[in-house]
Amino acid sequence: MNDRAIACGAKDTKYTNPNGLNPSGKVNNRTTAYDIAVVAASAMNNPEFARIVGMDYLRIPATNKYKERKHRSSNRCAWDTKTKVEIDGKKVPLKYDGCIGVKTGYSSTAGDCYCGYAKRGRTSLIVVVLNASHEVPKFRDAINLWNYGFNNYKTYYAARVSDVIGQQKVKHGSLREVDLGVNKNLAMTVAKDYKAADNVTVEINLDQEKIEAPVRQGDLLGEAIAYDENGRELARQEVISLEDAEEGEILSHIGIADEDAPIFFIALGTLALIMILLKLRGKKRQHRKNRRARNQRAVRRRDRDGEGEPIYFSERNDEPSGEVISGEQNAEDTAEVEVEKYNRHGRVE
Repeated sequence: MNDRAIACGAKDTKYTNPNGLNPSGKVNNRTTAYDIAVVAASAMNNPEFARIVGMDYLRIPATNKYKERKHRSSNRCAWDTKTKVEIDGKKVPLKYDGCIGVKTGYSSTAGDCYCGYAKRGRTSLIVVVLNASHEVPKFRDAINLWNYGFNNYKTYYAARVSDVIGQQKVKHGSLREVDLGVNKNLAMTVAKDYKAADNVTVEINLDQEKIEAPVRQGDLLGEAIAYDENGRELARQEVISLEDAEEGEILSHIGIADEDAPIFFIALGTLALIMILLKLRGKKRQHRKNRRARNQRAVRRRDRDGEGEPIYFSERNDEPSGEVISGEQNAEDTAEVEVEKYNRHGRVE
């Protein structure tokens, strides 16, 4: 019990027996209002415990010894609409809106005690009253505490369980990375006028920079910590994977996840096509260059061998025929030969 109390966050609790009752005249069992609150908060995370302490009454079926019996919960803030107390100058019933637990108690050394749990909207508040003078005053004090809490504070979620808060890289996986989230809401209680959205930051501390596939949804990967603008820690929660990442195919071993393989092959094909087009374009440019060079050589030969006379090139030959044809030659002699004419500036139509 002592170890469990410490695990819940208790700081000044010591048990010497299971029931918490002290022998007459002795104070062997000790705790504080704070420690009771943190132990109750931990207990309320257990759904079965929360269901039991939230019952207004318990109906016990008839037996061969007793008729049917109905036992009311001692937590009168959960059901008592008849008894009224004065709160802020007004008479109000003990039943408190949102009260769903937890426990009353009494001992000769601790007096009348009450640990109450109430929830409104997203905010849950636990109040603890110790050593009250009587049963009704402890409920009145609890109502005053709840009113103060709900009027002045609110719950802010820096991250919800459904939120994606980051990514974790995966080695040799079907996915290159998995989405990260928190296993429970990263919640904190702040003043109502506090601009949490502007001032609260979340830091994600991962156990590894990159994890090996396979990864399963819910795997614990690190921790998320919320800080205020002064660097004070407000809350922390475990970080988990929000999705599965199976072991990848062969390309994953060279850093290409399965989900990126189609893009890789498309990129590879596109690169090959670009290289082919560039090669064809280079050949075309070289062909044009060669043709310009032939034209220039032809112009130089004309200037050297017979200035003013055109030189004819057959489409079937790359070199001139070596024969200069006079413009007065019979057209019938050249009718079957298709020629191109060139001057110093190139081809002439």
